[in-house]
Amino acid sequence: MDNSSSIVKIIDKKRCEVTGVKKLEAFDEKQFYFETILGYAEIKGKKMALVNLDSTNGVLLIDGIIDSFSYVQKKGESLWNKLFK
Repeated sequence: MDNSSSIVKIIDKKRCEVTGVKKLEAFDEKQFYFETILGYAEIKGKKMALVNLDSTNGVLLIDGIIDSFSYVQKKGESLWNKLFK
């Protein structure tokens, strides 16, 4: 993988692999929040666990029940704050 691409793979809603991860910000069994080369992202689900975080290669691997993946705004940065900067 080159440093300008990111791949998100969700397998049978039980495993998620993300490449292009820059930093894992926070996680628990219901949510993972992290920074990718394309912006901030969030994975929501149930009984999720961190299997592997390879910070050298930017790969994140999660097991559990994956309900959703989405790109999100940086936490604490609301749309109103962005508009009125």
